Amino acid sequence: MNPVLFRRPLYGYGLAVCAWLTALGVRMALADWFPPGFPYLTFFPAVVVIAYFCGLGPAVLTAVLSGLSAWWFWIGAPGFDWSAATGLALAFYVFVVAVDIFFIVGMNAATDSLKREVARNAALAESRDLLLKEVQHRVSNNIQVVSSLLRLEAGMTRDETARRVLSEAAARTALIAKVQRSLLDADGAAAPSTTWPAASSPTPWRPRAARM
Repeated sequence: MNPVLFRRPLYGYGLAVCAWLTALGVRMALADWFPPGFPYLTFFPAVVVIAYFCGLGPAVLTAVLSGLSAWWFWIGAPGFDWSAATGLALAFYVFVVAVDIFFIVGMNAATDSLKREVARNAALAESRDLLLKEVQHRVSNNIQVVSSLLRLEAGMTRDETARRVLSEAAARTALIAKVQRSLLDADGAAAPSTTWPAASSPTPWRPRAARM
C-alpha cells in the first residue's frame, strides 16, 4: 500500500474509523479470552497502523475513539467510571499512544523530507551535468571558429611564411577542438561534431581580376 494515498483527509479519516471499528470488534469477540487488565490490547495496533499510513489527524481520532471505547466497556464499572484507578489507566493509555504517534509521525516526516531532498539533489545534479555539457559544447564551437578564422586568414595572406604559420595554428586549434569535443560526454561517448573544412589545405591568396 502507498502511505501517501491514505494521507488524504477523506481516505485517512475513513480508514481511521474502519480501524477503530475493527479493533473494537476484535476486542469484543475476544473479551472472554482476555484476563482483566488488558483493555487496550487490540487498540494499540490500530493506532500504530493509522499513524503510519494516514498521519497525525487520523491517528489522534483512532486513539480518542479507542480510548473512549476501552473506558466505557472495560475500565472500571460499565460506563465512564471516574475513579482514581480508571484515571491512572487512562493516563497510561494516553502516554503510550502519544509516544507511538509522536515517533511514527516524526519518522514519516523525516522520511518524506529525505525523499524530497534526494529528489532535489538528483534534479540539481542533472541540471549541472546539462549545463556543463552545454558550456563545453560552446567552448568547442568557439575553438573551431578560431580555427576557421585562422584558416581564412592563411588563405588571404600573401606571405608564404605567414601562411604556413597560420595554417599550422589553424590545424592545431582544430585538433584541440576535436579532442575537447571528444571529452564532452562523461560516460565516454563523444558528442556529435560539426564538419569543418580541412585545415591542411588552406585556400591560397589570389589577386582579384581588374574590372574592365
